Amino acid sequence: MTAPSDPTLGPGLGAPIGLADRKAPAQPPMSGLAIAALVVAFFSGLAGLIIGIVARRQIRRDGTRGDGLAVAAIVIGAVRLVVEVPLAILLVAGLSTGTDDVSVGTVVESVPAAGPFAPGTCAASVAGTGGGASTVDCSVPHVLEVVGTYTGELGSDAAREECRRQVADHAADVPEIPAYRADAIPLRLDSPDTSACVIIFTDGDVSGSVLDGSVVPAS
Repeated sequence: MTAPSDPTLGPGLGAPIGLADRKAPAQPPMSGLAIAALVVAFFSGLAGLIIGIVARRQIRRDGTRGDGLAVAAIVIGAVRLVVEVPLAILLVAGLSTGTDDVSVGTVVESVPAAGPFAPGTCAASVAGTGGGASTVDCSVPHVLEVVGTYTGELGSDAAREECRRQVADHAADVPEIPAYRADAIPLRLDSPDTSACVIIFTDGDVSGSVLDGSVVPAS
């Protein structure tokens, strides 16, 4: 005997289809390029911006997911680029001028345009630079003058002693020289094993040069 048909079902229909039997449509894969763009944007604004734009185009073409990540990478990359470009311009402008910051007693990043701390180079103190200095003509007030150089181990006792000797020899030729101390500034660029021997005036700015004996307290 055949089982009685369910009057609620239409002709030819069997048991009702349950919700559990209905399969959800498969989601498209996530774009790996969009993920990479977001990560790179935190390290390089330009690279993150470019990869983010490429990722968005790929997502639109292939129908993959990750458009939000690509947009975030573009925004972050653009913001970083706005900050990075002016900094790069300032850095290039600073390197192209003849006035360079010199940290007394530490390894310096750059040297005056006139040469790697040639004897006779003078420097004036700069407020707010943590003891930095900028090169000036010795006829204007300054706090530091290069009197010679030493080639050998940087930061060694031999470098300091040789620079003290050079400074003392020049200071001995200057009557009533203002209070001073000697120091050796290691150079890093053109002369990686050379130190500049400098005389640093401790009681304030001076004008004139130690090398020609014309140094006097600045008025």
